[in-house]
Amino acid sequence: MQFEYLDPDKIIGTQEFIEVEKFLKRTGRTKIGWHYIVDLTWIYSQAKKWPVCSLVLDAGGGLGPTQFLLAEMGMNVVNI
Repeated sequence: MQFEYLDPDKIIGTQEFIEVEKFLKRTGRTKIGWHYIVDLTWIYSQAKKWPVCSLVLDAGGGLGPTQFLLAEMGMNVVNI
């Protein structure tokens, strides 16, 4: 099993973090904590490497922004 520590000091302020913040502002999802934005930034950084139209399962996503961010990136998202 592999473990990856997401260091907020290295993520906050990066171009990817700024892109995620822009998405959240544009879609009116601004009432979330910085730690959630750090998580979304990591997801965004990984998803940028995937082929457009990839099928992604957002298990337990509810109405959270992850599914909408991935869909905007061109992914086919299934949320359960």
